Amino acid sequence: MFKRLYSDSGLLRQSIEFGDGINIILGRYDKPRRQDGPSLNGIGKSSVVRLLDYLLLSHEAQKLFAKPKYSFLKEDSHTVSLDLTVTGKPVTITRSFGRDKDTVHLKIGSAMTYAYTVNEAENILNGLFFPTSEIRPLHGDRFRSLMTFFVKDDLDQSVRKLDPVMYLSHGGANKREMILLNAFLMGLPTSGLVAWEHKISLADQKRAELKMLTDRLEQVEGRRLSQIRADVQSREARLVQQQEALAQYDLSEDLRDLSDAIGELDLRIAPLRKEMEQLERQRERLDTFLRAKQEVDPQEIAMHYAQVSQSLGSAVMRTLSEVIHFRESLATERRRFYGKQLTELSDRRDLASASLKTLYKNRALLYQAIDARGVTEPLRDAYMRMATERATVANQLEKLKDIRDTEVVLDELNAQAEAARAAVSKSLDDAEDTIQRLRDVFVEVVGAALEATHVADGSTAYLDIARSRNKASVPIAIEVVVPQADALGNQRLKVAAYDLTIFIHAVEAELPLPRFMVHDGVFHGTSRRTVVRALNFMNKRLMRAASSQYIVSFNEDELPQAADQDRDGKLDFDLAKATVITLSERPEDRLFKHEF
Repeated sequence: MFKRLYSDSGLLRQSIEFGDGINIILGRYDKPRRQDGPSLNGIGKSSVVRLLDYLLLSHEAQKLFAKPKYSFLKEDSHTVSLDLTVTGKPVTITRSFGRDKDTVHLKIGSAMTYAYTVNEAENILNGLFFPTSEIRPLHGDRFRSLMTFFVKDDLDQSVRKLDPVMYLSHGGANKREMILLNAFLMGLPTSGLVAWEHKISLADQKRAELKMLTDRLEQVEGRRLSQIRADVQSREARLVQQQEALAQYDLSEDLRDLSDAIGELDLRIAPLRKEMEQLERQRERLDTFLRAKQEVDPQEIAMHYAQVSQSLGSAVMRTLSEVIHFRESLATERRRFYGKQLTELSDRRDLASASLKTLYKNRALLYQAIDARGVTEPLRDAYMRMATERATVANQLEKLKDIRDTEVVLDELNAQAEAARAAVSKSLDDAEDTIQRLRDVFVEVVGAALEATHVADGSTAYLDIARSRNKASVPIAIEVVVPQADALGNQRLKVAAYDLTIFIHAVEAELPLPRFMVHDGVFHGTSRRTVVRALNFMNKRLMRAASSQYIVSFNEDELPQAADQDRDGKLDFDLAKATVITLSERPEDRLFKHEF
């Protein structure tokens, strides 16, 4: 639970004390607001949330506070601190915004304060906030991926309007990742999902390897894999016939060995020669790019212009010289930047050339050895062709074997993933009581806010957690439905209802998860009556469990007004006592005492 957000450097207008239950960050207008008047922006409501996120090591918040409009944070050497309790243990986190922004100061329990890197602090806090078990494991450090669920600005998460399960907005948040994290937050067994995800990841890697091997062979051969396989079989049959035809000449064993060696050399020479030609072309292109291009002769042009006017000719000469000097300096910078790459290309080309020379020399020696045995040229050439063909077929067979071996491993991984998928299905059956409690809480949340879970068109609010019937997708399917969710307010309610369901369940089931939920802007566009009912519901549920808090931001016009209580309803708690800070448009009443 959060206890206090403060700054020893005087950054904040005031320290913010948090308590149990509902905690409201309130924005207030200085003057009566017109119907079409501006909203309260820049006063610091979202900044409170982002400071909490920053102290909980959010990379997005760190990038935000590094923007020019927040330059005063660094210039004035500001620090910010957060006191909180985790599993009954006091913790203090302190961070700055200047040169030491990548240092996190942690004080845990009665120990002294120590400085850590962000990664080190993540590892420590991960164990405090999100302990795992044999039944509910996770792979890797998932501190930020999980903490993002508990502290977020929903105004910036347009993806969640479509699917509340996708609460991470970064590029690496795929469906497999999100289902695993959501299952962990729900308190469901995750060992089967972790095993399945691991096997699927290995299968994906092996599938990519198979594609790479296949594409490379098809590109070299210029044919499809099935054609290559059929051709190799035909060539093997022809080799047998050639060997039987040449067997009548009774060539010595050492002569056959020499022929085979030449065939193998020819097989090595061809790709090496191709590689060297490619390297030489790359080197020449880069070398041309690095040279200064002097397409004109300034002396000649100046002479022509001098015949017209001496002063004009001198000006042209000077201007052209400046252009050429600029091009030369540009070429110098290019050489400095790309020089290492050019050197590497040259070294690789020289190495390939030296290897080719060695191979050519060895092949010439082998030919001399065959000629010394008095073999006729037609017979020698026939044997050389057969040896080269045998080496080629052997090379293709080796590549086809690599592809086949990879296919076998991929089939085994797919089988293991399918077994893990079956284990996930069984774990869902075993967790049916937990799933039913989650469904019930969701219906309660939506029912409390909408007054009914059924509407005139027959649609129903529900949270469904079940095995996926689509074998190509994640084993668990999570579906969140709210009646008339096409309306903006209900879209946001859908997000809020899902979040609050997970949070309430975690608190009431005493799962080892954070005892706070922070929402900024989640009720934007929602009716006041819905807001009142949702807050009253949360207040009632949080009163049942000690040490839990819901922190949410509002502008004052989003909350019930005294004159409209018959229509909007009345809060069951004292708004003034629940408000942890009130911010307004006057500079002295803004969070940072600073107007952007």
